[in-house]
Amino acid sequence: MPPSKDQYFAYSAWIALFLVPCTAYILQPYSSLGYSGQNYNELRVLQVVTFFIFSLVAWKHKLQLPSGNTTKLLIISAMLGVTSALFSAQPSIGLQEVSLTILIALSCTLIATHCRQSSQHNHWLLVLALLPLIPSIQLIAELTIHFPVRAWNYSFDNIRMYGDATLPLVFLAMSVFERRRQHLLALLLPALYLFGLLLDNGRANILGYCVGLALLHTLSAPKMTRLAWRILILALTSYLITQATLGDGVSKSLIRTGSSQRVEIYLFSFNNWLDHLWLGIGPGTFNHVADEILVSHPHNIVWQWLYEWGLIGGLLLSAACLRLLHTLWRHRLELDAAMLAALAAFSINSLLSGAMIYPVSQMILIALIASVFSRLPAPISNGPLQAPIFALAIFVIIATQHSNIIEIITNSEWISQPNGPRFWAHGEYL
Repeated sequence: MPPSKDQYFAYSAWIALFLVPCTAYILQPYSSLGYSGQNYNELRVLQVVTFFIFSLVAWKHKLQLPSGNTTKLLIISAMLGVTSALFSAQPSIGLQEVSLTILIALSCTLIATHCRQSSQHNHWLLVLALLPLIPSIQLIAELTIHFPVRAWNYSFDNIRMYGDATLPLVFLAMSVFERRRQHLLALLLPALYLFGLLLDNGRANILGYCVGLALLHTLSAPKMTRLAWRILILALTSYLITQATLGDGVSKSLIRTGSSQRVEIYLFSFNNWLDHLWLGIGPGTFNHVADEILVSHPHNIVWQWLYEWGLIGGLLLSAACLRLLHTLWRHRLELDAAMLAALAAFSINSLLSGAMIYPVSQMILIALIASVFSRLPAPISNGPLQAPIFALAIFVIIATQHSNIIEIITNSEWISQPNGPRFWAHGEYL
């Protein structure tokens, strides 16, 4: 039988969800989608297109918000975020950041609804798990072609976006291929991805993997724990061989002892936060007050919410996330241990790096959360319709950045880039 109209809308939602990850993982190695040029902003434009398609799906199915304390916490947080934005020095930037947060939350509920209605989402997760294979193959090619010169950063203007997005996909690939009983792929592909993360020298990613491994042990999942250990040993052995072969050609920053400016970031932002305790400095405006520090976010998502959204808004956002994590922990024995490890690794990364900031990892987070929660009983959804909220949040973003979006689409120079919000690329240091 041909797919029904409802199935076509479900397919369109998943296709939209893949716009940003596919662009980053397939086109990025060949066009250098980095933070310093317009190409990064094109990912943001694709993200807005994704949310627009989601709004159409929500309108078609008349989806409603789930009722419950988590939804209430998010609604109150959004109201406080809007208040913080209006009283900040950059209200348009603050409103965009609040809108982005709302869109990510709505997208999780929308994709979870479609996952419950169809088992086809397992095929989409397979595709998602395979995406890092393309740049990983290029990594192996670069190690050969550019030997003994340092490799891997030739294809990416900023490797961090790749690393933070790939980390949870290491566990996703484990889960997908192990469920399909393709044990060799369940070992080799995640090991290849982790090998790339080791070459990336991102300490937050490696710590995130170790926390995911520890969670697998805590969940009493011996089969997946053994697999995760084998993956780590294989990736680490490959890295050490590469390190010994290339010598000075491979960066040794993985074992560096500095804080990568984290201490300076926290000290500066804490001292400034005391002057903006209740309302914060305004969502998304860190780079506009941190002139001394060339970063656009505090590299800790909880502290970012407290600092930018204010004490109450930040605590409510954190409480909403903790409620979700508590729900997962209560149902841990019913859920895929590797998927929970993926979310744990992502969470640790977001406390030390920018997993919650970058467009690719944001879309991957939506897919992971939706897939995990779809395995739980559906919540009662008798709240407001999602489509108008989608539309309002998208309207805010387009209304405040329409001229820049047009310039990006037409490939003209974005002259206002240095003054842009974190939602868009404003410089090299994200």
